[in-house]
Amino acid sequence: MAAVSGNSDINNIHNIILTIDSNTTVNVSNIGKIKSRSSQISYYDFKNLVASSINYTIQDNKMTYARTIHSNGKMTLITEDGQRNEIPFDFPIDLISTVYFDIPADAEVVKMEIFNDIEAYVVKYVVKNEKQAPIDATLYFDKASGHIIGYKSITPLPTINDEMESLTIFSDFKEFNGLNFSTKSMVTSSSKSMQSNYETYSNYYFNVDGEDFKNNCFQNPKSCYSTYFK
Repeated sequence: MAAVSGNSDINNIHNIILTIDSNTTVNVSNIGKIKSRSSQISYYDFKNLVASSINYTIQDNKMTYARTIHSNGKMTLITEDGQRNEIPFDFPIDLISTVYFDIPADAEVVKMEIFNDIEAYVVKYVVKNEKQAPIDATLYFDKASGHIIGYKSITPLPTINDEMESLTIFSDFKEFNGLNFSTKSMVTSSSKSMQSNYETYSNYYFNVDGEDFKNNCFQNPKSCYSTYFK
């Protein structure tokens, strides 16, 4: 999820390409540290309600990838060797779900505090989902700019009698199509058995040529990677 603000008319945004480049370090009990790099190029067509993505993993200087297509309530996974697997999957394909936090009406501004050296409003709420236990969530809004600069969540893990606490710091805001997006995020997560750190960089491309992405990017993942991650 991105941190975004601005005054653009989102009805004029028909599609978007989102690129994400991440470096990950995971420290697992009894195993040790595991480092990896992953990247993603995602295309969302808000008019035709179709989304597709190319997911790359780079380990020991070797790249592997897989592709997904979301359409008509199903997801098609395409492996690197071309095998296809289709499963039911209800995936929201709209701009709001893609780039915004869904803040419920009962969210509460509880106080002001210094977050990452910035004076911020603290907003608390509960994320409710029928398929999992409620998640305690906290957002931090920069008092001066209004940007979301932080997100903290505590997710119960009842099957292993644990919980996962995650903190995301958003920074490096840039304007795209009248909207201000965070292009860098740092995520730290921890439970009793695992700690992880993610450093992520994002870019956004609005109202692109969807046919060009379909024919020249999605069909040629390695070439597409070179285009967006130079």
